[in-house]
Amino acid sequence: MKREHLKFLLVMAVAVAAGLGALLFWLLQNPPAPTVLPAPAPVIAAPSLPPADPFADRQAEAIALVQQSATPRGPLGVGLSDAAILFPGLAAAKPTWSATRVKDGVYEVAWQTQIAGLAVGPRWGVQLDKAALPAGGSAVVAANAYAEIFAAPSLDAWTKAPLPADTLLLSTLLGAAGPKELAISSALLASLRTAAKEGRAVEPLGWSVTLLRSKPPEKPAYSVAYAWKEAGESKFATWEVDLASRAVKPADLSANAVAQAAAATDPKLLAEAFPRDLTRARGNPMRERKLDRRALRFLVAEPLRQQAAAVLVRFPDRNGAAEFGGWTAVESGTPGLFNLTLDVRYGTEIENVVWTSDTATGAVKAVSEAALLIESLVLPAEPARER
Repeated sequence: MKREHLKFLLVMAVAVAAGLGALLFWLLQNPPAPTVLPAPAPVIAAPSLPPADPFADRQAEAIALVQQSATPRGPLGVGLSDAAILFPGLAAAKPTWSATRVKDGVYEVAWQTQIAGLAVGPRWGVQLDKAALPAGGSAVVAANAYAEIFAAPSLDAWTKAPLPADTLLLSTLLGAAGPKELAISSALLASLRTAAKEGRAVEPLGWSVTLLRSKPPEKPAYSVAYAWKEAGESKFATWEVDLASRAVKPADLSANAVAQAAAATDPKLLAEAFPRDLTRARGNPMRERKLDRRALRFLVAEPLRQQAAAVLVRFPDRNGAAEFGGWTAVESGTPGLFNLTLDVRYGTEIENVVWTSDTATGAVKAVSEAALLIESLVLPAEPARER
């Protein structure tokens, strides 16, 4: 039994060896495919952020630097109280501080208000980048004539010889036309009426006066501008007025076009818009006993208004030149207050240009759109002093 058992184990061992040999032979004939490992994922670098802008959003700092900048009379912020003396209208208009970044560390700082669509008041340039300042240079620099005055060592030159009233500058500009030229106000009126007749809505904004140069004892130079909106777009016509020589010259394309139109029309060729006995009357209108005539005399007392009305009457449209329809003077519900109406006829169209005239005070006020436009040109209200 024992011998048979050993024989069986031997047979089994031989069988196992044979099976292992066959398996080894098969493996040698059919090697397994090599294992392919996946490629490692690429390493993505974190995005690099741009360096922080060191001069962004520093408006408040720029304004503070202007207010604290030293002048011979103390900090500039204190010196602005002088505005009440030099520019009372500007101070009364309550200017506000603002700062606008120009480039890199440069800001423009202003203490300004809006007058007839124009920003007026002192402006400064401010450099916040100390590395960009030249040796001994100031971080705050005056950017216009107003700022130069505020930084002056003394205001005596301006307080002893006050800057002229805006009305003087305006009258110098409006009265600058030669004998064979239209007044600037009349030429402007013709231009604006052309725009209105062509369907572009015209909204008069008025006159503004800006100081350009002021270096006592020399006479200062000024920019005088008329502003209006045409089809919603802001427009300006600007002249430079030098009181020393009483010279007036256009400072932009609009003013140059107006000047050319003024030079092209001889006022003597205009039809008279007022009765000649009124325009040639002398003496105080208050002495007129007939109230309707007195009311009209107050209206014609301003020569520029006379010429503007004549331009209105002469104004051509698609149907040719306008026709003068005459004047009517009707007393209103208030005793002594007259409604004065100029009838202007453009073909079949009739336009009533209306003013009121107070025979007790001589006050004349525009009522209709055309009259308001004329008054804004020839007798502007005293603008906020921007001098």
